[in-house]
Amino acid sequence: MGGLPGEAGPAAVSGLQVALAEAEAAGILPITSTCNLSCLFCSNRSNPPGARVYALSHRPVGEIARALAGMARLPAIVIGESASRVSEGEPLTHPDFPAVVRLVRQNCPDATIRLTTNGTLLDADLTSLLAALGPVEVTLSLNTASSEAYGRLHGRAGDPRRAARLLAASGLGFEASVVAVPAVTGPGDLQATVSFLADQGCTHCRVFVPAFTRFTPASVRAVLPEREEVAGLVEEARALTRMPLSLEPPQLGDLEARVTGILAGTPAERAGLRAGDVVTAVEGTRPFSRVDAFRRCQDGLRCRGRCRVRLARLGEAEVLLTADDGRTGGPLGPAGRSRPGLVMDRDCDPDDARAVLELADDLGASRAVVFTGFLAGRVMELGLAEAARERGGRPPWLVVAVPSETFGGSIAAAGLLTVEDAAGALGRPSSPVAPGDALFLPPLAFDRNGLDLLGRSPADLRGLLPRGTRLVVPGLATL
Repeated sequence: MGGLPGEAGPAAVSGLQVALAEAEAAGILPITSTCNLSCLFCSNRSNPPGARVYALSHRPVGEIARALAGMARLPAIVIGESASRVSEGEPLTHPDFPAVVRLVRQNCPDATIRLTTNGTLLDADLTSLLAALGPVEVTLSLNTASSEAYGRLHGRAGDPRRAARLLAASGLGFEASVVAVPAVTGPGDLQATVSFLADQGCTHCRVFVPAFTRFTPASVRAVLPEREEVAGLVEEARALTRMPLSLEPPQLGDLEARVTGILAGTPAERAGLRAGDVVTAVEGTRPFSRVDAFRRCQDGLRCRGRCRVRLARLGEAEVLLTADDGRTGGPLGPAGRSRPGLVMDRDCDPDDARAVLELADDLGASRAVVFTGFLAGRVMELGLAEAARERGGRPPWLVVAVPSETFGGSIAAAGLLTVEDAAGALGRPSSPVAPGDALFLPPLAFDRNGLDLLGRSPADLRGLLPRGTRLVVPGLATL
């Protein structure tokens, strides 16, 4: 997301500080919003007018040091990823980047440093430094391995293969991301890019379907693919490699704990798990969802050094995952030792579904009504159904997938919904909310001050709700 050019004054400072605090609490360390590329699919220029998102200039090292003091106990520090309402940039454009990563290691000695970069500014000295500061995990935003296609996608010439080769030579484990635009890169480009990455030792590749808003130029929208086209290309590429490929965002129709892929050199690979396996029990307990299965495996390795997993493929037989100890070739550090090596699509967190029904019950609501985006709608329905089954069906619930009218286009994420979007859903001739309901809004749509991306409060919806309806933003407010 882009920033607000020219925004200044106390309100702007306050909003930026809130956004930085939220990011840092989640383990994300924003250091710059500057980018040295002009990607065709970049969303920074496609925000609605008035969106309260912030562009960060190169952050002073002293300020970064103060931020890190409050992040010392986090298991991972992420640099270069999208951070709440702060625009992500290319972290290596920061002139003091080597000093920044040294500060991270100094202040967070046990944390895994997770760096996302387009790789254009990587060199041998920097990869050597990162390797020496381990554990470090790099995500390379490659998008294509073709020099010709790279220029068309990114607005500048370059050798996209150089960064991957540098990372491979340094011994740094790395993942990759690809935003698929086959109309620009040409037929066969995704398969060729995936094969190149696998040859360089890439551990996992995420393939993204590019999204657009109603503000995206028509010339860009014309070349962006439909999800079905990208999904087909990913399936073709999967036939060429054992490297795990994930399609982002996933569209799931169940909570079955199905494995998308297995990371090489990890407990899951040593135990014989495969892509397509379905985990039916972890330590004798049926998992609620993919999220639950992954978390149970991770907790088992962290706490006991081993974890029993039952697989449908083996006729419900169990296999044993054993933790890395530094001698098995697996990643080092606390995060590495507890990594099961499973790649799974993210579905429903059981804690979220259970909390909705428990809070609705505590409020004496006749029903829990959950507003969410279209991406999360189906898995939230399934999660609430499972949570209600655990509770004997109490209380009743309803999930409403709310269109993103504010952003428009293909935007379907709950975190980008606004109060205006919720008001549109409530203003329909047949309102989904009845007297006595508890209406839940997605907490990701609001900052710590309880304001959405346009600066509006959920309290603005009170006049649209039937008498006796409770309005809830989990973790923030109940009105």
